Amino acid sequence: MTFISTPAETVTGSSWGAIKREPLLAPRGILPLWQRLVLLGAWVLLVGWLASLHVVWRDEARAYAFAIGGDTVVDMLRGLRGEGHPSLWYLILRAGHVLTGGAREVLSGAGLLIGFLAAALFALKAPFRLGVLFVTLFGAFFVMDYTVIARNYGIAALLMFVIAAWWERIKDSLWFGLLLFLLANVNVPALVLAGALFLFRALEVLGTSPAERRGEWIRLGANAVIAAGGALASFLTVYPPFNDAAVGLDKRPLTAWNVVRAIFHQKTFVRDLGIPWPAQTISLILITGSLFTFARHTRALAVAVLAFFALKFFFFFIYMAYLRHIALFLMFLLALAWIVASEGGEERLPASHWRSKAVPIGKWMLVLLLAVQVVTLIRKPVAEAVMGVPYSRSADLAALMNRPGLRDAVLIVDPDMVGEAGVYYRDGQPLWLLRQSRFGTWAPFSKDGRGDLTLDDILADARLLNARTGRAVVIALQRPIGEDGDFQMMFQNRTTITPEGRARFLAATRPLASLRPAQTDEEYDVYRYPR
Repeated sequence: MTFISTPAETVTGSSWGAIKREPLLAPRGILPLWQRLVLLGAWVLLVGWLASLHVVWRDEARAYAFAIGGDTVVDMLRGLRGEGHPSLWYLILRAGHVLTGGAREVLSGAGLLIGFLAAALFALKAPFRLGVLFVTLFGAFFVMDYTVIARNYGIAALLMFVIAAWWERIKDSLWFGLLLFLLANVNVPALVLAGALFLFRALEVLGTSPAERRGEWIRLGANAVIAAGGALASFLTVYPPFNDAAVGLDKRPLTAWNVVRAIFHQKTFVRDLGIPWPAQTISLILITGSLFTFARHTRALAVAVLAFFALKFFFFFIYMAYLRHIALFLMFLLALAWIVASEGGEERLPASHWRSKAVPIGKWMLVLLLAVQVVTLIRKPVAEAVMGVPYSRSADLAALMNRPGLRDAVLIVDPDMVGEAGVYYRDGQPLWLLRQSRFGTWAPFSKDGRGDLTLDDILADARLLNARTGRAVVIALQRPIGEDGDFQMMFQNRTTITPEGRARFLAATRPLASLRPAQTDEEYDVYRYPR
């Protein structure tokens, strides 16, 4: 099989005609260092500004609560089992917690550091055109979901970029297996992508005879064992899930008809990509068409297609995809294109061949998907930051609780999950979990407990807590109580508001503040019991 180096034009071939033919890769992968540094510097300024205004929300705080739980790391891992994510992010937070003497800022600091490392590696070493670097780094997912919002997704991007940047050095060493082990323990979608990267290397080695390259076969086997160990560790941490209300929210039975539906279903894998109506159809066409980026590289095309359908089935049958999940696949496609470029290019085919014609179409679709994130999705967090709308009102709620007369108060939040970030800002002080009828720092997404509540139920808990502890009770309600109805709060929890219940609630409590609006759903009307 004959390969050609891509892209074919010279370093100075930056004309529009050259870009039309090769919109993804820079000529010979070369960009002036000053352009890369300026781009990275601008990204750091934007991220630094947004991070300075960011308020931690529940998914960030929840991970931190798990990470610092338990007397030992083993206890922490035991408590983590079934939460839904593998252990790597929690171990990083645990280590940071210990090294900083318990500073809660380690949460945001770890997210920013990992996001910066991923961005710096991509900006300074990736063989893509300057425009591609820009639309990737300044997309909503890279700025927010992978950096400012401290979660595990940035780790996956970093690890895939490390593998791509040093592919020729590590692919035949045990470093490859170790990196796949780590990638498998970031989150479940990353586990799928780790398997795809191993398959890419395995197909290359399988193309040689064992006698010809005995050492490569041995090291491939060793890396298979290491990667499988990472997959097993990930599985044992994630399964069986105790968050049955979250996992079962969009769960479908595994039938032949549903397998067919999963292939063509539009919402489960593309709904948050930011393309206006009909967003799902267009997004599905673009993300599917992006696979043709590898039309002239059979091994890469096969792996990209398999990864795409594996994730599609996962998000159809097990858990719905959001932008942070979908963007992992886009990062995988960029990493794979990076690897193909480092290997020396694509199969030599006539320009008239359909595969040759399909390659620039696929690359333009991938670039367009990345560009959409800048044009549509990044505007909202930037605009709301300018207008002073916080990401969450959890820090304001904690500040309210720190007022004289409220420092020792018991906190109730409906729904329970919307109070978890308040626990973070109150240095771990537990809140009363209404649905579970107990104190805690995080709430399980469980079908067990009191799924349906009324204002009378919430008021009854406040009276009971006040009587038992002698302390005031602060009640923070996510939904304003001015409208009557039976409202779904989160997952399968509901709260019913009636005129009579509202009158009794307002007669027994005193309004303290209305902490609205917020960029997320963490906004509250706050009341004190007793008046």
